[in-house]
Amino acid sequence: MLKVVVGSVVSLALGGYLSAQALDPDANLVLATRGDAVVRMADIDAMLEGARPDQRPDVVSSAARVEQLIDSRLLSVQLSNRGRAQKLDQDPEVQRRLAIATEKALGEIVLDVLVNRAESGDLEQLAKETYAGKKSTFVKAENWTVRHLLIKAKESESENSFKIRSTALYKEAIAAPADFEALVKAKSEDPSVSQNEGAFTLGRDSEFVPEFLQASFKLSESMQFAPLTKTQFGYHIIQLLEKVEGRQLTFAEVKPQLMASLSESFRERVKSEILSDLRAADPKYVEESIRKLVVRYDPPEQSAATEPVRQRAVPDSGAPK
Repeated sequence: MLKVVVGSVVSLALGGYLSAQALDPDANLVLATRGDAVVRMADIDAMLEGARPDQRPDVVSSAARVEQLIDSRLLSVQLSNRGRAQKLDQDPEVQRRLAIATEKALGEIVLDVLVNRAESGDLEQLAKETYAGKKSTFVKAENWTVRHLLIKAKESESENSFKIRSTALYKEAIAAPADFEALVKAKSEDPSVSQNEGAFTLGRDSEFVPEFLQASFKLSESMQFAPLTKTQFGYHIIQLLEKVEGRQLTFAEVKPQLMASLSESFRERVKSEILSDLRAADPKYVEESIRKLVVRYDPPEQSAATEPVRQRAVPDSGAPK
């Protein structure tokens, strides 16, 4: 179990945050204004604190997303300014809601701070050990990129006529391998040809009909054609564009993925331990008060007004009554 002193950790964390803000020359940089609302760099920093570091670049990856982010903040400031002008922030009920929202936000920040401050050990060494122990799973599977032309049977066409027609087109294809792409675009009856120009990348676990896969997997040289192949969809003319041999991935290649995975696993474990520590002591429920809460929001039927309050929402904890 992790032993934590929440107050001191939060003080250190918030102190560090304020120091960082003071040292950041761009913290007070104005990004946008609208009416009485102002959005500064520090505001967006705070909004993005809740996102994972690897997700933050996506949030600002386009002008539209940045505009949406700033607009969201502007609206919040405009509405809160209006609320203050109307002194809504002085209303006791509003203050209770604000206090709950503050506690929720602060609780999330505290949890992040505690997780970030926990010792993670040598993740790189652990990544190396994980790689060594599961090396056989870190492989790049072989794959085949092929282009194919589909020929479908015409209505009432005999099987013999269908095969003769398909064979003629197959001979045309193998006679000019470099022109096969143009032939596919002109002749293929596969509906997807307009999107992929007849090209697919296949692996051993690809979900294609077996005959198509078996014919493709026998190809080994670029521009090579498989024999004319019949499947439930018709005849296929298949040309290999590229074959990539399977190989063992090096530690350097898998290190970023491993480190990210191990870091996330560690963070989740630490978070779980912190929450378990906080839940270690059983809560003391005041059942009579909880009964009043139930009646407050779910009053009994008029016809059952004399019956005892339902028990389903009252924890069975042996709490004082």
